[in-house]
Amino acid sequence: MKRQKRILALIVGLLLLSTTASAEMVQIRSYPFDKLDPSVIKIRDMDRYMMAPDRWKADSELTRRTISYFDTAIAELKKTHDIPVYVYLVETVCSHAFRDEIPWTFPADTEMYQMLKSSLHADAISHLEISSAEQLFSYFYTTDMHWNYRGSYRGYLDCAQLLGIPEEERYVPTGEKTFPVIYNGALAKIRNTTISQEQFTVYTFDDFPDYTAYVNGKKKTYDHYSSYMAGKYESKKYTPHYDNFYGGNYSFVVLESQHTDAPDLLVIGNSFTNPVKTLLAHHYHRVVCVNLFQYKYDGRQFSLSKTVEEYGIDQILLLSDIKMYAFEEVKPRP
Repeated sequence: MKRQKRILALIVGLLLLSTTASAEMVQIRSYPFDKLDPSVIKIRDMDRYMMAPDRWKADSELTRRTISYFDTAIAELKKTHDIPVYVYLVETVCSHAFRDEIPWTFPADTEMYQMLKSSLHADAISHLEISSAEQLFSYFYTTDMHWNYRGSYRGYLDCAQLLGIPEEERYVPTGEKTFPVIYNGALAKIRNTTISQEQFTVYTFDDFPDYTAYVNGKKKTYDHYSSYMAGKYESKKYTPHYDNFYGGNYSFVVLESQHTDAPDLLVIGNSFTNPVKTLLAHHYHRVVCVNLFQYKYDGRQFSLSKTVEEYGIDQILLLSDIKMYAFEEVKPRP
């Protein structure tokens, strides 16, 4: 009983986030992440909250080993191929849970980002920088671990800059579209709760990228932008709108445009790539997308050099959150 009261006191004691407060004024106190149950981060007005994966705590030594596998694969590739490799880290709540306590002061460089910069010898490394609690709530769903339309579009712009895509050629949204459905994401489904009050919202574009998709070698419709805009979508309690709208998770996806004179891009990552790669498809002849988590689930193993040679890759982008580097089974072969 005393333990429950202490936990309740920790939750209630979180510092109030004012929407008008500056980033410097945001000082939400740290708390032991693995003691918060059911891992709902609450802000004092009770209208602001965010669900986080239960008891998430990455093993830093394991993470360093996993990063070394990526670094070895990149080094081996560069011995025979002069291909630039870029890395983009999506800083989620898990980045701030990398230590025993979440430091809600939002440092410019998280421990994970520092580790990538010091251990992974890529041509350039960047990240989705979170400078305030308000920004965290603005970029991510409250009941799903993924970034929302604002966060993923910020990621697209950051990746476009990394890849050298001219600013005048980057996609600019023409508006927002909110669908009349409440989005209870994967974390809500796991806990069998319907705590969410947010509606599923996306950016709209006048000329959404036109491409042909090949999913695990078969021609298939990937994103469902057009279907959603036409009002054709599910509206069940736990409909996975993020996956359904942006394309879902597959081991190997090739998005092929009509720009045959454009370069070819290899994107290695996880489900955070879904809303970004469809926008990047406009800038390339082919965007070849590898989801290493799905490779593991499918019992397959990914070879970096073979994929580069088969598709004539010109650039490589590693795009994910911390979890791609937190599991030793998820690693590429040279």
